[in-house]
Amino acid sequence: MSGDHEIMSETIDFPNMRDSTHGEGLRDFIKELPENIVMAEIGCYLGDSTLIFLETGKISKMFCVDPWENGYDDKDTSSFTIPMEIVHDRFLEQTIKYQDQITIMRMKSEDACHQFENESLDMVYIDGNHIEEYVEKDVLAWYPKIKQDGIIAGHDFYEGNIIGKTILKIFDKIDKTFIDSSWMKIKK
Repeated sequence: MSGDHEIMSETIDFPNMRDSTHGEGLRDFIKELPENIVMAEIGCYLGDSTLIFLETGKISKMFCVDPWENGYDDKDTSSFTIPMEIVHDRFLEQTIKYQDQITIMRMKSEDACHQFENESLDMVYIDGNHIEEYVEKDVLAWYPKIKQDGIIAGHDFYEGNIIGKTILKIFDKIDKTFIDSSWMKIKK
């Protein structure tokens, strides 16, 4: 981390991406998971959900995929309100305790998925770019990477929103939703 970014990150009011309801909902989601999961998280931002996953002790290896680039979506204020170098630095600060369990893949999802064999992951959790085209690309690109009886999941699923519509267009139905708007589909 550069010194300038470190100083700036102390003065920035970062958004709380996982307030108590969202944290509780993600913990409920994680209760459904088996032990020793090898997973990829698509869209890590500050690392709030990354930490929740890792703190449970259920994740043996986590691939954290995020390009940390500004301007990916002009409707998502997270993409342009804070310089992504600072966001990335905060992610590193927050996850340092788990550096042996995580592999940071600073790249776009569409590039990262090609580095995994098919059926090599227990779970993929998608919370990346929320534009319909990218939601669909992420789900379709990562689904083959998940083992049989593994889980594809993500965040921000609401009936009628773009993510909900896109997920239901692909799968017709999902297995479960959670209070934090996480969703889960078991690969059969």
